[in-house]
Amino acid sequence: MLPLLVLLACAPDATVTDAVAPPRATADSGTVPTAATSTTTSTTTTSTPGLTVSVSRDERIPTVVHVTWEGAATGQVHADGVDTPSDDDGHISVLGLAHGTEVALEGTFDGERVDLGVVTLPPQDADLPEWTVTVPDPARSEVVGQHLLVSLQGNGANHAAILDDEGRHVWAHAADAHPFKITRARWSHDRRSVVFSQYDRSRATDIGTITRVSLDGRERVDTRAPEQHHDFVEHADQTYAWLTFEVEDREIPGHGVLPVVGDGVRTGPEGALEDDASTPMFRFHDDWHDPWWTCIHFEYGDWIPDAHDWNHTNSIAWEPGEDAWYVMARHVDTLLKLDRQTGAVLWELGGPHSDFILPDGGFHHAHFSHVLGPDHVLVFDNDLHEGSEARVVEYRLNPTDGTAEVLWEQHDPDGETTGFLGDAVRLPGGNTLVVWSPNGRIEEFTPEGERVWLARAPEGYTVGRVTLIDDLYASER
Repeated sequence: MLPLLVLLACAPDATVTDAVAPPRATADSGTVPTAATSTTTSTTTTSTPGLTVSVSRDERIPTVVHVTWEGAATGQVHADGVDTPSDDDGHISVLGLAHGTEVALEGTFDGERVDLGVVTLPPQDADLPEWTVTVPDPARSEVVGQHLLVSLQGNGANHAAILDDEGRHVWAHAADAHPFKITRARWSHDRRSVVFSQYDRSRATDIGTITRVSLDGRERVDTRAPEQHHDFVEHADQTYAWLTFEVEDREIPGHGVLPVVGDGVRTGPEGALEDDASTPMFRFHDDWHDPWWTCIHFEYGDWIPDAHDWNHTNSIAWEPGEDAWYVMARHVDTLLKLDRQTGAVLWELGGPHSDFILPDGGFHHAHFSHVLGPDHVLVFDNDLHEGSEARVVEYRLNPTDGTAEVLWEQHDPDGETTGFLGDAVRLPGGNTLVVWSPNGRIEEFTPEGERVWLARAPEGYTVGRVTLIDDLYASER
């Protein structure tokens, strides 16, 4: 048996202290914070020192528990029967623990099992929702046993958050100080970080930022994203692309010259804090059709102060096999496919200039998240100005002959209107996750349209885009 010196989080006469978090970056400071360092001040010791273990909670992400040790080559932590990957650098971050729970910890160091006591996790942020989860058919659910990454707004919430399959928050990160608002959260390609975009919720100032935070809370990298709004994508070459907006005076038929918001796509390297480090790749003002009065949402000041909102792009996805972006322009009912290297429009689906004939009449003021393959997309159709019965629709497109085939659709079984946002993601086994955003519901449907998993937030919460995370430790296995 290894001799032991243990710094326990919740053993008798011991307390757990928060890890020291890095400073928070702001758009003005240009600071890229350094990694956090875990610390603890209370100890319990054995009579024969040899192995030293410390346990501490992370200050920024208090559901993360850091275990560090000296005196052993390898270590592994067991938290209520869940095993972390083993490690040989003297540090393990225990992930996936839920707020408000007590977790029994054990460690294995050089093959010897050690009791690390019980850690009590603090209650969740009062602004986060208490979810109600029902599972009509767990055997057919792909969410059971997994985690979901979402963005949350309403009732004080302004967070990127990870839920377990019971609706418990196991990771949450609030937006930076007012006026920052989190617009989208994504599971990073590195499979160890959450990346989220932030902008001025009033759209009055340009403070667009894309922020990467590691799951263990120890690393944060900010990237300046000029004119950013709504959505962004991460590329495999450590660059981002994001949606932008600019105001120009344009001639509108029947209305004269008006200040018009035209959106675009901009790209730049991660970690760059200078505006000129990024490059505009596509601008509706320069690279698309002339503007027109689209609908009631074109009214002055409807979204951007002191201007008329023309395109209102709300979604961007990257298809790496084609190296193409797919961009949804809500107010003109158009999904565009753009060449990532040149910004050229490859085709457009829907709207008055569609390259395809849509057999279902098309979508109306839609949102979009998932490219299932080249020219194969899943669209959340808000159906505004039409029947206002939201649905998810899957299209397979043939650019050669301009045909579009509807492969699958799912209407809201509760028959509610989804006036804004909304999301749909196809899961690996064929089920589909759907977010009826302002209605506070995340639902999983089988290909036959059967609901097999449902999470509902209390009234007043808005749920943003959703991502399934199959393994919080994926980068370490």
